[in-house]
Amino acid sequence: LFEELIVNHENAGDAFDALEERCDSHDEPACLELSGNRDTYFDVSLINGDFESGDLKGWIKDGDGRVITQLGFLSPTQGSYMGIISTGLGMTLNMGSIKQSFFIEEGMTKLTVKWNFISEEFEEYVGSIFQDYFTIILISESGSSNTLFYKSIDNIAGEYALIDVSPQIVFDQGDVYMTGWQTFTFDISGYAGEGVTIILKSGDIGDSIYDTAILLDEISVE
Repeated sequence: LFEELIVNHENAGDAFDALEERCDSHDEPACLELSGNRDTYFDVSLINGDFESGDLKGWIKDGDGRVITQLGFLSPTQGSYMGIISTGLGMTLNMGSIKQSFFIEEGMTKLTVKWNFISEEFEEYVGSIFQDYFTIILISESGSSNTLFYKSIDNIAGEYALIDVSPQIVFDQGDVYMTGWQTFTFDISGYAGEGVTIILKSGDIGDSIYDTAILLDEISVE
């Protein structure tokens, strides 16, 4: 029954009808019965990508992963809430990530993530071994892993006009710079008809002293 519901994405009525046996083999058998709405189904779509539930509903975190309303003067791109993952900020020593598994329906073509990279490692550690990073990884049902997006301190400094946000935003060590809100998109049509897991992660390379935080919002598939 649950294979039909979860793997084959059938509704309750069709999953029940597909059962070859509904009773056990005892002399006085116990039988499975269906009552209620036959159209009930498990929602396997991406949920809470805008974090407007006010928490990490639908997401699994590792290290520092939270939902906030503000970071200093920075606000969500929409609504009242945004996600944050970091390499520190008092919640972890070197990494933060959130992940969610969902099903990509036929006809879905685009994954979108809005992000803002904020770090103490700018600008004195550009070109050094200290390379905090932000990455987006997509894992398919078969287990294959695809890194869709990877940006380190050097990548960010070379590609974006950094904005000095100190002293309005202070972590615990040096001056803080950010990219401002950016939009990442990826063509997911090649994954249509299968389940995937998206992982959004920030991490340290070289040290765990100077912190980096990634703000996240409007994560969606369509």
